[in-house]
Amino acid sequence: MRQFVEEGNQPHPTITTRETDMNTFTTTYRYLATAIMAGAFGFFGSAKILKLDIVTASGGWDRLPESAWAAIGAVELAAVAGLLLALAPRLRALGVAAAGGLAVLTASAVVYHLVNGDPGGDIAPAVVQFVISSGYVIAARLGRPATAGTHRTASGFAAA
Repeated sequence: MRQFVEEGNQPHPTITTRETDMNTFTTTYRYLATAIMAGAFGFFGSAKILKLDIVTASGGWDRLPESAWAAIGAVELAAVAGLLLALAPRLRALGVAAAGGLAVLTASAVVYHLVNGDPGGDIAPAVVQFVISSGYVIAARLGRPATAGTHRTASGFAAA
């Protein structure tokens, strides 16, 4: 059975219980992923800009110019700002864009480390952050309510 809510003066059917549960899950995931990504990328982005030992000690530091590392750090910090701003409901798309950019950045980092034969300890953080950031994008897509004239498919995606 569908329930109705008032939105303006137009009654709209709400989403089903299953979709409500999915929205709760995806919202919780987005908040947790934001906290994890903001902490990790905020720390490592700052470390790259400030040339802290935690990043300069890795073998990859010598293979790129310092300006490239600073630029990567700046991109990470900009994405963190986007993720934090996206906690406001009207700016949610900014978080998806920031997380998508971080997914591309971390996938590139994994390739960079693999091509250069770096040890697993240098690759693992990028893999973990790739999973979290791409999961954020997927969660945002799955948590989007169906609009008028659409319905949810068995996979959870809205279809016309």
